Amino acid sequence: MARALLLALALLAAAPGAAEGPAPRVLHLTLATTVDPVAGRRLADALAQARREGAAALVVSLDTPGGLLSTT
Repeated sequence: MARALLLALALLAAAPGAAEGPAPRVLHLTLATTVDPVAGRRLADALAQARREGAAALVVSLDTPGGLLSTT
């Protein structure tokens, strides 16, 4: 059992990327409102912030009953 644990730890330590520096930055936006021009602006602002900060991704969580087709 101890040998298996030691082997697993050794494999994890030798895994590619283990010493490559910090993980990529990911931003998160939650929109829990009707889709309207204000929500569209919040999304645009979050995308601009992600670009400015060099984020690898922006995760958008939607909890909305719907909204205006013109905003989408």
